[in-house]
Amino acid sequence: MDNKVEELKKHIKILSESRNLYQTIMNSLQDGILVINKNQEILFYNSSFIKHLNIKSKSASMTIKDLYNHLMFKNILMETKEMDFVHYVRDVEIFSPQKKYLSVQAICLDGKDSEKSVIYIVHDTTVTKHKQEEAFNKEKIGAVLTLGAGIAHELGNPLNSLSIHLQIIKKSLKGNKKSEVKLSNLKKQLDIIEDETKRMDHVISSFLKAIRPEKVLYKEIDIIRTVKNAVDSVVKVAEKHGVNILFNTEIEKKYLFADAQKIHQALINIILNAIEAIKSKGNITISCDEQAGFIIIRITDDGPGIDEEKISQIFDPFFTTKDTGVGLGLVISYRIIREHDGEISVKSSPGKGATFQIKLPLREYKMKFLESKVNKRN
Repeated sequence: MDNKVEELKKHIKILSESRNLYQTIMNSLQDGILVINKNQEILFYNSSFIKHLNIKSKSASMTIKDLYNHLMFKNILMETKEMDFVHYVRDVEIFSPQKKYLSVQAICLDGKDSEKSVIYIVHDTTVTKHKQEEAFNKEKIGAVLTLGAGIAHELGNPLNSLSIHLQIIKKSLKGNKKSEVKLSNLKKQLDIIEDETKRMDHVISSFLKAIRPEKVLYKEIDIIRTVKNAVDSVVKVAEKHGVNILFNTEIEKKYLFADAQKIHQALINIILNAIEAIKSKGNITISCDEQAGFIIIRITDDGPGIDEEKISQIFDPFFTTKDTGVGLGLVISYRIIREHDGEISVKSSPGKGATFQIKLPLREYKMKFLESKVNKRN
């Protein structure tokens, strides 16, 4: 009897050591692993699974409730629960607590109905995605060179003007007698030089904002408040131009993960563009609506509108219909919206004003689901 007890203890010890070794090996994997049975009971998970999804649990061990409280994984659980599949892949983009890309695979393990289970594998594809983006950025070098050529062209006129007026000033200073007429003319020349210098500074700073990569600080923000703040910032400017701004929305609060300062800047650029387009008295209507997990911001003016052939150029660098415009404000707005995985478009026709539409994903859609790949059972 004693021998059997000792033998049993020995086997238990071996099993315990094997389990610990197995757990250690699984925890050393960079990919997250989760196994759930048909009854939605957790059979196994490793530490990388918790890390990748940033799951917070009130208990010592992760529970199925914790998984359903996780917005992104809840959607995957519900999708795979209702689907008869062999292999499933879903790529997602997460914005909180930091932006990263994950690939989630689900493999259905065969067995008796009561023993069927699904293994979920979570792989961090952020590095791969960044490499793809770097390759894409290299393709934009040609566009940057085009921007540089545009900058050279834009700075050419004010530089020539500066050169001419500096020569005039030198000639004026050669004479010993400084008449009031000469001093008055000298002041005019200096004023022109100052204006041209400011113009060059504006062109250069706008160019740098348009092409310089800046880190986006994603935080949970109330987009309705952000839009209101942007409207409040330009009300006085609008009044000076005889333009009335109407903000219209039935939504009190809506949250998304974004950089409030950048979104504010993008909105300001578009609203100011609308104010300048009106030229005389007119109206601008700004509205916010919710649509299929997105916030839709529309900025509509009753200005002269945009010719159809020019609409396709509206977001091109240095394209402007204004006499004193640089043509980079809308480029900056476009870049900011795209950085937030949003969309921006414009509709217009001559004499009927223009409408800029911005589409941004709400907090509930902080992860961007790409098209899933599913191998279903025959």
